[in-house]
Amino acid sequence: MKRQKPIDPSKPWPNPRMEIYIQAVFKGSSQHKAYLKAFPKSIHWKSAVVDVRASELNRKVLVRIQWLQGQASDVSVISVLKRKQILSKIAEASVSDFMTCGADGVVVDVGPENIRSPALESVKSRFLLSGEGDGRQDAMITSVKTRNPIEAIGELNKMEHVYSDEKPTGPLIVLNMGPTPKPLPENLKKH
Repeated sequence: MKRQKPIDPSKPWPNPRMEIYIQAVFKGSSQHKAYLKAFPKSIHWKSAVVDVRASELNRKVLVRIQWLQGQASDVSVISVLKRKQILSKIAEASVSDFMTCGADGVVVDVGPENIRSPALESVKSRFLLSGEGDGRQDAMITSVKTRNPIEAIGELNKMEHVYSDEKPTGPLIVLNMGPTPKPLPENLKKH
């Protein structure tokens, strides 16, 4: 039996198609999608065959994928879990989270514990001066804008692969919703 020399996981895989697969899985693609990207002709195969081949390939290249993941787990890189937590905070936040109601009315409360909230897009304050002398009533108007929760939910769904952009594998059914065509005259029908 032919012995293979060990492969250094820190170097790109010798087979370019396998390296394309490795990079795609590392970046978050499913094994199925990564295989289709690395081997484009497999798009014509049955989905189950692609899954089996992707699984077999994954076993061969797992050491490199794990090495890349280990490199990415450096403390300077935000983990997938941390990114999901941040997106969840954005999705769940409301402007009312940064307000306090009291006897004086509604007060915007963006203190040290809230100022770094990922849900905050902007906080703007301005003074409103009215009147002169003793009758003067100054007010500070603060506006708080939160990030779009729908975008955060969309990003979470992408990370969780909730939506699939794979082509349907079943039969294609075409419905003609137009008016029913008139029957052909007898002289034009094939006998």
